Amino acid sequence: MQIGCCLVSFILILGPRFILFWEWMLSDWYNAFETWYYAFLCWLFVPWTSMVYIYAYFNNNGQINGWYWFWIVFAVFIDLGSVSSSSNKKQK
Repeated sequence: MQIGCCLVSFILILGPRFILFWEWMLSDWYNAFETWYYAFLCWLFVPWTSMVYIYAYFNNNGQINGWYWFWIVFAVFIDLGSVSSSSNKKQK
């Protein structure tokens, strides 16, 4: 059972970073951010939010409004949950 929890934590933490890395290699997703270091910091600290922001940015012609804000806030909670779940596993 412990291995399953570690695997879920591993996927939650590294999965979106892996996806964003391949998006960076294959597309121009970084254009959704003002500068390259915003893109890097988002990749490093809030990868789920970055993926949702990029999706919202490119699907709505560079504007984020309406339900997209709901999904961005939801992704922030997923990022916070993935970080807190991994830190809880370390403490036990």
